[in-house]
Amino acid sequence: MQGRDSWELFFLSKGGIVLRILMVLMGLEIGGAETHVTELAIALKDRGYDIEVASNGGVYAQELEQHGIMHHCLPLNRRKASALIKII
Repeated sequence: MQGRDSWELFFLSKGGIVLRILMVLMGLEIGGAETHVTELAIALKDRGYDIEVASNGGVYAQELEQHGIMHHCLPLNRRKASALIKII
């Protein structure tokens, strides 16, 4: 557990709360934000967090799923909220 913050050690050692994090971005194509979200999601998953990502999809979606991170494909690349509301 080297490199963990004291609050993380407390919760994980006590069998306490596992934080669930949903990361949402427009897409997962090659780019700075997309690369950062992918690397961050994988690192947090490795530290024991429950991570899920929602986006319009892209090249990084498969990498996330290979690391056991659920990817939700949503039409987040559209400007109209009605496109998202229709699928909810």
